[in-house]
Amino acid sequence: MAARTSRPVGGWFTVGLANGWAYDAGMSRTPMSFVPFVGGIIAVPWVGTAAVGARARKPVWMTAIAGLLGLGLHLANGGPDVQRDRVAGRRSLPVLLGDSRSRDGAHLALTGATALVVASAPVSGRRSSWLGAAACLGLLAWDRCQASNLRNPGHHPFVLPVLAAGALSAGWLSGAAGSDRH
Repeated sequence: MAARTSRPVGGWFTVGLANGWAYDAGMSRTPMSFVPFVGGIIAVPWVGTAAVGARARKPVWMTAIAGLLGLGLHLANGGPDVQRDRVAGRRSLPVLLGDSRSRDGAHLALTGATALVVASAPVSGRRSSWLGAAACLGLLAWDRCQASNLRNPGHHPFVLPVLAAGALSAGWLSGAAGSDRH
């Protein structure tokens, strides 16, 4: 269906799909586990941009933001499975980093994406972009303040970082859409 829309949409959709297949085919168990995760997330704003026939205003920024979001989401997503994956002999990036450093890495990647969103926000879309950035940082701070001694061993909450990424993405995309209306 995506290929029928346009070649660019079909192409970016294929990139995302191929990354998902690579992840499921075994890359998820290797130190390179982040590559297909990041590649798949990078494809998302490109599919959207191509689907509406728009030209990316800042393609390098868009790719970097999406890449950092993908890395942060990968580390947050893999965190709850670190202990199980380690026992199963998997060597994904979150397993190699461990629970605490995966959480720190997720926070760092999402904070980096936030900085890029704030720095690249178009004047007419700043309010939305900055609100999303503030919500992201607030959720990451809340996650950071969660008492680690109250967690069960191997329990790595990923809900707040995922919500933080969602808030940032919503603000980023809303800010970009707001700039197109002016």
